[in-house]
Amino acid sequence: MIRAVAADEWTEQRPPRCPECGYDLRGLATLKCPECGFQATMGELREESRRARREATELRQANDQVRLGLTIGLTSAVVAALTAFGQLTSITLVVGGLGGLAAAVYGGQGLRALKATEHGRSLAKEPPNYMLAAFVIVLGVVTAVASVWLA
Repeated sequence: MIRAVAADEWTEQRPPRCPECGYDLRGLATLKCPECGFQATMGELREESRRARREATELRQANDQVRLGLTIGLTSAVVAALTAFGQLTSITLVVGGLGGLAAAVYGGQGLRALKATEHGRSLAKEPPNYMLAAFVIVLGVVTAVASVWLA
């Protein structure tokens, strides 16, 4: 329960956190952060809570986009490989190349998590998978380059 603010006044889903350092401000008699000394206002606390929630949603979406990029990248790599072995027409190389570029872009979305605050990352249900994001970027670039080279 927030002592510096009436409990019914706090309508956000997440507990208030210091906008400067992320310290949990529940149960304090004032809105001054004991960790860093920042004197917060209710508006700042609400904005911090909303920003962290938006950030957590963006991180979840970024993880979904990385998985989509992995699917597109693997499919594009298979298309490029089948074309290289004469199983498909050369027009499919364009599909493989564009798919590779799309995979790299989607993989890059996973690296957005590097800009997220610790508070935003802590609210995301699934931690950002940087290794998978980097792999998808490399897969996409290699697929796109291989498609152009095979054309």
